[in-house]
Amino acid sequence: MASASDDESDNAFDEWKNLNIREDMALSSICSVGTIKASTFFSKGRLSEIGNYMRQTEVDVLFVNTSLSVIQRRNLEMYQ
Repeated sequence: MASASDDESDNAFDEWKNLNIREDMALSSICSVGTIKASTFFSKGRLSEIGNYMRQTEVDVLFVNTSLSVIQRRNLEMYQ
């Protein structure tokens, strides 16, 4: 038996599969990482760039296409 939250997540995934909606919701940006920082993955300069972009465009979610440690995730969540 599916719960209401399961239905909501299924609907969100269905919307994400729609190309027009996905393009309205997401912007892809690729950046190179010269040296991986143990605490945050990104350098302070790159974090500043990402933070400024997210504030200017009112983006509230960042996807990183790699595995981050628990500490890196926590530090990125705290970074503003």
